[in-house]
Amino acid sequence: MGSSRELSMYFFWALCLIGFSASAVSGAKATPRNLEQIIVGRCEEYQRVIRPDLFKSGYKNCTDLWLKFHKAFANKGPCNVTVESYNDFVTAAFHEIDTENKVMYWSGLQILLAVDYARASNLKYTSIQEILAAYVIRNVDDWCGQVGAPGVDYNACPPWGKCPLLASTSFWTALSKSFAKQVKGTVHLMLNGSSGQAYRNTSIFASSELKNLDKSRTPGVHVHLVYATSGLTIEKCGQGSLVTLEQDVKKKGMTYKCSDDDQAILYFQCVTDMETDRCKKACSVGSRSASSQKSSLSLSLALLMLTIAVTLRPV
Repeated sequence: MGSSRELSMYFFWALCLIGFSASAVSGAKATPRNLEQIIVGRCEEYQRVIRPDLFKSGYKNCTDLWLKFHKAFANKGPCNVTVESYNDFVTAAFHEIDTENKVMYWSGLQILLAVDYARASNLKYTSIQEILAAYVIRNVDDWCGQVGAPGVDYNACPPWGKCPLLASTSFWTALSKSFAKQVKGTVHLMLNGSSGQAYRNTSIFASSELKNLDKSRTPGVHVHLVYATSGLTIEKCGQGSLVTLEQDVKKKGMTYKCSDDDQAILYFQCVTDMETDRCKKACSVGSRSASSQKSSLSLSLALLMLTIAVTLRPV
């Protein structure tokens, strides 16, 4: 079928031809009233439909997982949920998964870019979003408790970053620490080279993920710098905060590699932002390259791939 970059190029070419566009959907900053049904339902779906191969020895009790998740934050102030509060849930939801040379981390980017790129990589990459504990709260950005009945605040939750012990912040910190201990082989890290500071020592990656990576299991880190489709470039490999990141990685006895502006990632970015000059240029170059190469992957197959990807995209 060709390399990952070739597949991305043909996929992107198909998008150029049909003028594909997409829009993001945002939700309210509050606990969903059907959070229990969401978590239990997705727990069952993950085990029985998405990844039944991971649970051949038996399914996990989804109601029990919900109770452990609920106990972690319910009847507590929205800014008073410790990382340790989620230990029982994270332990109960744990399962083995193939992570060798596949894990894609991200920092300073919209979650959809990194996660969807990993999902579209033909199993070349995976992310923390693909394990059961994260899958059950997919697209649930906010939840919080309150002191007093009903124990959960369904009206409003503090925004991310408002307090250090926010229910969702502590959850991701706990899960990141646990997941980091499962990782094997070289890990990949997607960073925003247009942000002004691609690497921050206060990020979850720096404080929880990199900190918990074991060099005996994870020998190196490969950084993929991503830039805004507007063309804004502030930091490149070997500059600014990337120097600090390289130092932090090497202090752990791990190897460091950095790539600027991966074309496969650019094609993926342009799916939802095709009107920028940078994407129009990439579209033109990608179309010429695709038409000049002798490949068995025809346009009809590329369009079929697009149809399947859009049809199966999680909602």
